[in-house]
Order: sequence, then structure tokens, then C-alpha cells
Amino acid sequence: GWCRKALAIVMVVTNTYCLQATYARGAWIGAIGGSFVAAALVYYWLRPTLPKFWKSWGLPLALAAIVAIGGLAMLAIPMLRDRVLSIFSGSKDSSNNVRLEVWKAVTKMIHDRPLLGFGPGDRVFKKVYPIYQTSPRFSATSAYSIFLETIVEVGYIGCACLIWIIVVTANCGIQGLSRLRQTRDPQAFWLIAAIVSMVATIFQGATDTVWYRPDIQTLWWLTVGIIASFYLGVEQTELAAPPTTDIIHQYPADA
Repeated sequence: GWCRKALAIVMVVTNTYCLQATYARGAWIGAIGGSFVAAALVYYWLRPTLPKFWKSWGLPLALAAIVAIGGLAMLAIPMLRDRVLSIFSGSKDSSNNVRLEVWKAVTKMIHDRPLLGFGPGDRVFKKVYPIYQTSPRFSATSAYSIFLETIVEVGYIGCACLIWIIVVTANCGIQGLSRLRQTRDPQAFWLIAAIVSMVATIFQGATDTVWYRPDIQTLWWLTVGIIASFYLGVEQTELAAPPTTDIIHQYPADA
């Protein structure tokens, strides 16, 4: 309905403004990464119903549009442009410099306890980090990266488990989307939104420990739960799968 569409538009405009107003570069990286994934998943959902031209050029044009919109925003907003360009300024930017120095110390921590880490929790990090920090000026309460923080706390073994959880969850989401596409179930858009949210927080978390904030961590597990809710076991999959002849008849191009 139009009321829900209008609400969605208001939410997009409001959140986009808030995203711009924070000047948080990690959040921008997450938004861009999430936008690319959203375009790819929506294209995958719509592809069986698209004309031949859009089947070939729909995704490239959508990705190009995202890049163009981002470029125009940088040109139109000088402060936004300066903030984005500061990502590539290395240690000249104060925020970058802090992260680089913290990552140097974290690398040393990982080198000393690579397999099992120093133990979970920020209290452990706060006690151990001062021993490794390169300068008293660069104190930190976390590793400024969800992956580095995981390795510091539970080692490469724990980080491998985290990556495995992400891969399994993403695979579950893709399988669920493929099944919903066959039946043209609009519930797929909830699944797409959950996958995009999960990916966006991972992109942002590459340079910030966003999962260590309870509100964001709660949203992360909410997205994982939504994706998991679309999982079907082997028996359920066999019961839910439509006849092969129907799929071929409905989508001859994909078949």
C-alpha cells in the first residue's frame, strides 16, 4: 500500500540525513557496501521477470547509479568530500592515526597469543593493551576492528568460528532467497533487508568495534535471527519445493 511505501520513503530520507550528519566514515563504508549488496540481491529477485535488456544491464546500471549518486553527493557537499578524502590521507588524519597506532599494538598482541588470544571481554583488553601500546597518547578500549578484536580475545581459532558463522548465515540467506524467488513470495524483501543489514555492519566493523555496542549488537543478532527463520530442513525443503515442471514453465530463461 501507499501508506507503507510513504513510510519507507520517509525512513530512507531520515536515515540518510542522519548518516550524513554523523560524518562517521565507517558507517558510510557500511552503507556503500550494503547498497551494492542490496542492488545485487534485488536484481537477483527481479531477474526472472525482467526484459532481456534489463537482465543483461540491470545490475551494472544499478551499481553505476549508486556510484554516481555518491559522487554527486561529494561534489555538492564540501564537508562530505573532505571527510571522504581523509580516508586516504593515512596518518595525516587524527582518527586514522589513532587507528593505525592501535593496530600496530594489536598486531603485537596477536603475535604473542595467536591461537587462543588473551580472553574475552573489554576488561581483559584494557589490562593487556597498555603493555603493548606504542605511545601513551594512543590509549584504546578496543582494537577498532571486530575481526582484530576477536583475534585478540579468542585467537585465530575463535575468529575462524566467527567467519564460519557469517558464511553459514549468508549461505542460509541465499538459499532462502532462491526458494522464495521460485514461489515469488514477497517475504523475500525481509530476507534481503536482513542480509544487507548484516553485511553493512560487517563492512563498518572492519574499522570499528561496532558489535561491542549493545544496541548495534542487538540489531546484529536480530538480522541473524531473521535470516535463520527462513531456513528449512531437508524434509521441509522437499515438501516446500514446487514441481520442477512448474519452475521450467514459469521461468524458461533461467531454466
